[in-house]
Amino acid sequence: MESLFGVPIGPLTVALTIVFVLALAITAFFALRNPVMLKMALRNIPRRRAQTVLIVLGLMLATLLFSASFATGDTLTRSFRAAAVQQLGLLDVLVYSDELDASGAPVPIPQETADAVRAAVAGAPVDAVAPVLSVHAPAISPASGRNVPVLAVLGLDPAHVDAFGAYLDADGRELSVGGLSAGEALLSDDAATELRAAPGDEFAVYLGRTPASIRIAGVFEEGGSSHSPAPRAVMRLADAQELLGEPGGITYVYLSLDGDAIAGGTSEANEEAALAALSGYLDANGLNAEAVKGDAIEAADAAGGQVADFFLLFGSFSIMAGILLIALIFVMLAAERKRELGIARAVAAQRGHVIRLFTFEGAVYSLLAAAVGSGLGVVVGLLMVRIMAAAFGTIEGLTITFSFRWQSLLLAYTLGMVSTYTVVVVSAWRVSALNIVRAVRDIPEPPHEGHRIGEWWRGACVPYAAGWRALLRFRVHQTLGLWLFAGPWAFAKLVGALFMSGYLMTLLGAWLINAGIDSGQEGTFLLGISLVCAGVPFAIRHAFRIPERLVYTVAGALLVVLWIRDWNWQALGVPELNAGIQIFIISAGALVIGAVWIVMYNANFLARVVTRVMGRGSLAPVVRTAVAYPMASRFRTG
Repeated sequence: MESLFGVPIGPLTVALTIVFVLALAITAFFALRNPVMLKMALRNIPRRRAQTVLIVLGLMLATLLFSASFATGDTLTRSFRAAAVQQLGLLDVLVYSDELDASGAPVPIPQETADAVRAAVAGAPVDAVAPVLSVHAPAISPASGRNVPVLAVLGLDPAHVDAFGAYLDADGRELSVGGLSAGEALLSDDAATELRAAPGDEFAVYLGRTPASIRIAGVFEEGGSSHSPAPRAVMRLADAQELLGEPGGITYVYLSLDGDAIAGGTSEANEEAALAALSGYLDANGLNAEAVKGDAIEAADAAGGQVADFFLLFGSFSIMAGILLIALIFVMLAAERKRELGIARAVAAQRGHVIRLFTFEGAVYSLLAAAVGSGLGVVVGLLMVRIMAAAFGTIEGLTITFSFRWQSLLLAYTLGMVSTYTVVVVSAWRVSALNIVRAVRDIPEPPHEGHRIGEWWRGACVPYAAGWRALLRFRVHQTLGLWLFAGPWAFAKLVGALFMSGYLMTLLGAWLINAGIDSGQEGTFLLGISLVCAGVPFAIRHAFRIPERLVYTVAGALLVVLWIRDWNWQALGVPELNAGIQIFIISAGALVIGAVWIVMYNANFLARVVTRVMGRGSLAPVVRTAVAYPMASRFRTG
């Protein structure tokens, strides 16, 4: 698997590893500077074992799905690559004529073309060059009456055939093409099975109105090279030319690049060097060159990546549910320890200490969950591969063999760790905003009125200004702490505040709309519109202090209408866009968020309806109590 939702695996793994290491370093730095907070965080883990197990299970869900999907993608990529290499062998580049005959096949070219091609690539990384005469025709066995609808008859030059792989029978013995006599051929195992023929039998090939009879000199099970996936019959080049009526003619020139069967086709440098050496000769003689091995391996990688994307697509809904579970767990942890946190704040603990307390505890949970999840994901992937192997076992030429690269394991671990750790930090920041008196008395927090941009900006600048003052006093350690850790954290809070206030959300949405149109991706385009639909009401609310209920109801309704209706964007002047597989994830998330906003910010009306309809007689206290508890914590309920 070489890409994830279109993003190359290599750069993505490097980026996530850097983020993971930085997050770990920052957490370790604060842990060393706040050993008391670290001890308080670690103390809670063994005290509530059932709760710890539940948290780890919730956190490991995302990592397990990542690991299982990558294992499936790696397995299918390797299997598809093996199938492509098994057919092509050492054939990497194919040279043929521009002109096509009535059947769509390239017209024959002079056999001397192979010598000219060999001379043209003399300084390029090319191992071997061979002329090939190829034709596809139906074949029948007179003895069994069985036929092959399409048989690839290949004429190979014995002087160059060994460079493209030996032909081996079922016992592993090599079959010689040069040792064939006139009218003899080697038959592939799949062709012999379909014809029910054995060495010594004859079969007829319909190259014209009169069938040509060919004797089977041997049956090969593996080896050789061919650009055609059809069953094969291999003959000497001179015999094939005489049989097909093409004296001195060939249809293809095979090229094998430096390296083995996989390395030759995957080396872009070798491929580009060979094609560059051929370009002048090809243009002058009306010939084409096709990197068949590279294209086949690229297609195999794309197929494996699509399968991984497919599993991640459906797994992403579980991942989103898992992220909500993580946030809910930490909100409930904060609610459970509200009085404890209030007392800690009352004895001089700052809000930053509370954030670090939950972050340290969440970091331990995330490290454990990512390790367990990535390991279990490999096991789940192995089970999925066995199921696929049983399902695909009837496909000819495709053998499903389990494969999992260490890069994929690292990617699954870092992706799971970074995603869960991010949610942990955001949740910790949110639950840290508590009123000391209300926390000690365990009463609800007052509604948050928000801040102005100037207040956010001043808050972000404070650590940097304090860093300059510390530097002037030669407090280097304190300066580094403020500039490298406190400053970026304050700036991140500024960015988050600007985003949730609607301004940055609207700008990002406008940029995504333009990017989606430029790239032709409908998912990016609609994601941008979704951000604008939510960002504009948020910005208006922040600027004019509009009631929260109205703003969230309008934003939610816009999201639902946007995604639930099939819009004709072309009629509005938008060019035709391609909808990728990721649009399912975006649409699901946007619809759920919009619907939840509408319901939760109008829940009091729904609660009244439920209470009036069902809350009569003896059920009245039960219904009112049942409705009151979910409405008391709308964020948790939503």
